[in-house]
Amino acid sequence: MRVTQKGQVTIPHDLRKRYGFTRDRELIFDATEEGVLLRAAPERETDQLSQALVKMRGVADHNFSTDQIMQMTRD
Repeated sequence: MRVTQKGQVTIPHDLRKRYGFTRDRELIFDATEEGVLLRAAPERETDQLSQALVKMRGVADHNFSTDQIMQMTRD
């Protein structure tokens, strides 16, 4: 693996998948006696909420009116 002129490296797919290095995921670089430790930063609650909302978008396709939805949530 080579470092580019901009200081970038490509993390192999199997390692990205194994350690949860997804697109736009923040990573932490820790200096150790043996070298550099790379790990995924903890997800923020807002990131988790955003991901959940994206995942759920479009699943409620029953054409309910706002009044019907409000009634169901109040019961």
